Amino acid sequence: MFNLKRIRQSLALLAGLAFATLTQAQYTFTTFVHPSATGMQGWGINSALRVPANTASSTTPVTGFVYDYSTDSFTPLPSPGGGLISSAVGINNAGVLVGAYTDGSFYKAYVLTGSVYDTFSYPGSLSTFARAINNTGLVTGYAELSTAPLMTTGYIRDTASGSFTAIAPAGAVFTIAQGVNDAGVVVGGSNMVPGAVYPGSPIGPYGWVRQPSGVITFFRVNGLPTRARGINNAGEIVGWISDAAGTFVQSFKVTVSGTPYEDITVPAADLIEAPGFARTIAEGINDAGFISGSVYDAAGVSQGFVAAPPVPMLLEGLAVMIEGFNLPKGIANSFLVKVAAAAKAFDKGDIDAACGNLKALINHAEAQSGKKLTVAQATAIINSATS
Repeated sequence: MFNLKRIRQSLALLAGLAFATLTQAQYTFTTFVHPSATGMQGWGINSALRVPANTASSTTPVTGFVYDYSTDSFTPLPSPGGGLISSAVGINNAGVLVGAYTDGSFYKAYVLTGSVYDTFSYPGSLSTFARAINNTGLVTGYAELSTAPLMTTGYIRDTASGSFTAIAPAGAVFTIAQGVNDAGVVVGGSNMVPGAVYPGSPIGPYGWVRQPSGVITFFRVNGLPTRARGINNAGEIVGWISDAAGTFVQSFKVTVSGTPYEDITVPAADLIEAPGFARTIAEGINDAGFISGSVYDAAGVSQGFVAAPPVPMLLEGLAVMIEGFNLPKGIANSFLVKVAAAAKAFDKGDIDAACGNLKALINHAEAQSGKKLTVAQATAIINSATS
């Protein structure tokens, strides 16, 4: 059944329905590898279900692509010129990409708009890597500050001004900043020295969430080494956990409340694992709840993946997104009632009716684009309903 708690609060017509909770194990995985590659790594994901992906092979140079989930096709990155090798990691809803390129020695980060590369380096760094970009132009990533021992800092870069904000938690020896939503909330991971997170805290990787104010919440999932990698506008965070020896890797989706440190428990049934693979590494999540990343088989060969939530979860995510637009009540309800009707039809097994209601939602969003909805809001609804 479809969890419509939030819609019940605003639409009386849904009162009295019964609902059940779905587990994250019900995701449907699609894996992908470019025909020219023996392995591939997938990264972030945008509202159009496009995923930056890079070939992964010990014998050939890295080649960057954008994988389109809807068409199961690949588009190669434009060449940065000069024989440089470029890889992509992050993408926003406008299709702007971020990543890094190398001349074989060190790396520079870039923002790629169309075929135009805007390259940059973090001040005083040896190499700079970009990991994500939000829809307002904030870029996140990390920079290597030394090689022996390796020290890094995370950062936020404002594309418009070119200014940097460092993310360097006290006690961190290695930090990666990655996911960033439109509110400027950033997630990432840091390797922490003993006692740095709380008195007596163990050494090792911790996930964290940084608010725009600079306040950081550290967390671990199931008490294990944790890396946070993606966040959407609903505040849903994905990443991965491992044991100390790295013999297993599983992914998670959680939310964080904001205390200085949180120990989060995720039941085994709710951990995100691709069937038939030894490791699942989540890197991104979009507003519709699709998750992207990489999977590895027992031999260590990687493929990119897109994990689609079950239909009820997709519909719930669509409703939550519409509510998050803070539209006038009558306008919001004109969209939410169509989502509710699709959900009720799906619960009854009437797929044709469910699709018909979603088509009506898409038509309504198209008609209100630039009117009662901004173009960005209309596009988000259309993309999610199409998914």
